[in-house]
Amino acid sequence: MPKSPLPLKGLAKKFIKSDAIDFDQFQVGNTALTFEGRFYLGIQKMSGFYIAPYTRFANFDLSIPVNYSYNSISTTTLKPVVENKTASLEGTIRSQSMGIYVGMQFQLATKIVLDFWMIGGHYGSSNGKLEFTPLPGAQFPTEAQNALQKTLNDIRANPFKIKATVTSSGAVADMEGPWAGIRGGGLTLGLRF
Repeated sequence: MPKSPLPLKGLAKKFIKSDAIDFDQFQVGNTALTFEGRFYLGIQKMSGFYIAPYTRFANFDLSIPVNYSYNSISTTTLKPVVENKTASLEGTIRSQSMGIYVGMQFQLATKIVLDFWMIGGHYGSSNGKLEFTPLPGAQFPTEAQNALQKTLNDIRANPFKIKATVTSSGAVADMEGPWAGIRGGGLTLGLRF
């Protein structure tokens, strides 16, 4: 899936507790590799009801805009001002999971089959790193670093653990946690050989 706006934003907001994340600009893309086997329970070969255990390896490419603000002194008026900034955290979360699903396969012609997979799910683990690097020449003062560190520390994405480190060269957020998914409802035509 190419990088695009976050699907199911409402659901994501329930799991990620943060007013600082701009969910409208949140981008996600993914690639997945799935290995599966099928065990047919019918009398005919490769036909009828089946159970399919599988393992899946997936990468999720993320762009997460995080808004933060800090107090500084205006260089023109020398008065205190509030600076509102956005740090775009970019990176990849990798997941490894195992699961099982059920379906039915029907022979339509000598070489053509109709495959209907019903429902299943998988569970495993995930980890990854998201990074923010200020633009070359852009100022990233200590006040901004402290504000971004506090903002990242306040993000809650249970059950995932986030460990963020902010320095003068940018920010790194290491993430890890469980990974689960559902496979449900699919209809395909296949060529048998």
